[in-house]
Amino acid sequence: MAGRLEDATQVVYVSPLKALSNDIQRNLQEPLAGIEQELRLLGLRSTRRSASSADGRHAARERAAMVRRPPHILVTTPESLYILLTSGRGRAMLAHTRTVIVDEIHALIDDKRGSHLALSVERLEALAGDPLVRIGCFGTQRPSRRPPASW
Repeated sequence: MAGRLEDATQVVYVSPLKALSNDIQRNLQEPLAGIEQELRLLGLRSTRRSASSADGRHAARERAAMVRRPPHILVTTPESLYILLTSGRGRAMLAHTRTVIVDEIHALIDDKRGSHLALSVERLEALAGDPLVRIGCFGTQRPSRRPPASW
């Protein structure tokens, strides 16, 4: 439907730390609420943009609600992304993903956890059916290291 934002997860934001993923999710709520308020002031229809986190600490009821009405932006950890990709309902929720953002990528580059995440991102891209926009964010470190070639 033209002009309507589909209820589908389009952005997956992966953070290596649960606490950081919760901060990111909370920090998205205020700007999204501001967008909705501005749309109302302009007399435009709400898009109901949403962000939610999936990090393994949510109750089954919250996870089921998220699958029924997927957030537009999903904030998760590498391990929770893997779990979502192994379940039918999780794959259905992630099938419309267009962008994956990996925060603090430098913390994942040289270990098994990073290799595992790289495989999950490849699985996510295969599921989506189109190439994903891949964004790797990393903090300042000395000496600077480059993200893996697959990013």
